[in-house]
Amino acid sequence: MIVFDRPPQPLSINGFPVTFRPVDLDDGTKLWVPRGISRNNAMRCWRLHLVSEEAVIGSNVADSDHEGNPVRSLEKSFEILTEFLEGNTSRYVVDRRARANGMERDPLVDCGVTGVSISRGTRKDYKVVSVTALVTVKPPGGACRTTHYYAGAISEHDVTDVAAAKARFEEIVSQAIQVRRYYNRLRSEGKFPEAIPRFEDVPQIF
Repeated sequence: MIVFDRPPQPLSINGFPVTFRPVDLDDGTKLWVPRGISRNNAMRCWRLHLVSEEAVIGSNVADSDHEGNPVRSLEKSFEILTEFLEGNTSRYVVDRRARANGMERDPLVDCGVTGVSISRGTRKDYKVVSVTALVTVKPPGGACRTTHYYAGAISEHDVTDVAAAKARFEEIVSQAIQVRRYYNRLRSEGKFPEAIPRFEDVPQIF
């Protein structure tokens, strides 16, 4: 059972990472609240906003429905959160997120894996294609920050050997995908990497 008046350990519920942050009530009470739940002190309620591959929910849980007790209403909010996570699919355990209608993917710069980016740019007087993987790291005692793992790049100079350039490009895309999958596995377990994960850090199962 979660006790909200002290920092709980991060959880993994059905592949969804659940972390907690401090929230101060009007009377000065500090509670540790799961991300996905926020406090509206003016309305005296907890607000849930949860996202999965299949669904998004938003609802309020009022203190007045729980004897005016914000701890009890938070406990009810956590029950709702848990039921939602147990019945849906985490975005951290799939490679491709469900996407809204819109422009089609450009296969030249989209490998089809969420969080892995292929970008084209210019460095000085030549063009390059770079491959990165999006990650969030949390150093010991520090705050979370979003950054990228840089897998590598192919430049115009490589066109002298097209076959070698193609093989190298496929290699760095594969490495970026494996780093992203490894990162997603850590997040599905409720963990953050302490530093940017590198391809050399990825277990062979990925």
